[in-house]
Amino acid sequence: MIDPISSGAVFSILRNIQIQSAHIAQSSERLSSGFRINHASDDPAGIFMVQSFLSQIGGLDSAARNNQIGISMLQSGEAGLSGIQDLVSDIKTQSIAAQNGSLSTEQLQAIQQQVTSDFNGINSILSDTTFNGQLLLQGGSVTIQTGPNAGQTTTLNLPDATSNGPNGILSNGAGQSDLANMEAAFVGVMNPTPASIAAAAANLQTAATSAFDLVGVQVSSLAGGENALSAQVSVLNTTSDATQGALSVIRDADIAAEAVKLSRAQLLQQAGFAVLSMFNLQGSQVLKLLSPG
Repeated sequence: MIDPISSGAVFSILRNIQIQSAHIAQSSERLSSGFRINHASDDPAGIFMVQSFLSQIGGLDSAARNNQIGISMLQSGEAGLSGIQDLVSDIKTQSIAAQNGSLSTEQLQAIQQQVTSDFNGINSILSDTTFNGQLLLQGGSVTIQTGPNAGQTTTLNLPDATSNGPNGILSNGAGQSDLANMEAAFVGVMNPTPASIAAAAANLQTAATSAFDLVGVQVSSLAGGENALSAQVSVLNTTSDATQGALSVIRDADIAAEAVKLSRAQLLQQAGFAVLSMFNLQGSQVLKLLSPG
């Protein structure tokens, strides 16, 4: 009869082989996935932190994208204002050119046509400058979720360049500084001569100068909004990177350590099989001795 102590040793070896097999499976999964936590049972507390960090990172990245979209919107508005500024500058140039006593009626009419063209161009930019269907130069505001948490919003005020107020480019309600009225008076001079158009040209020059300055103020306002959103993007990206680092510490596997664990488990498993083979061999020898003949 086989010694019962030897039988207990066999069961112990089999149990150890099963334990090493589980270690091999776990280390293999971690090495193949790169994650230390692949199942909630791997680290119940850790999996909660992983899900929390993933949610935070998603919110941070989404907020950063919102800020980038806001920057793009403001840049579109800035481009429209820059185009208007160029046209207003040309109107000013033409109004100065018209104040020349040596010009003929035909030459003055050509200047009037250029001013009309510039003014129409300004109107087109004011009505056509949009971003995703949102008019950018006719006032209003846009609210953007610029942070990862509820209530972290930024309201962007859009310039109202068409209003009859102090910030209106075409109409600011300031008499001779009102570009729309002065343009109409300038191009309305029929069969112009240097004498008949001089006053209208001077008034148009004054209005264009005022409008140019107003556009500059609005461009600066949009640029300030862009800078604020850019700073927010930088903060969000830095926070996201830091959170990614914390997530990596908890979730990611230590590849070198897992490789060592895998090698150790494989070695112990092989040793267990070798010892088990020895017990099997001993049992066979005992049976062979006990068998007749």
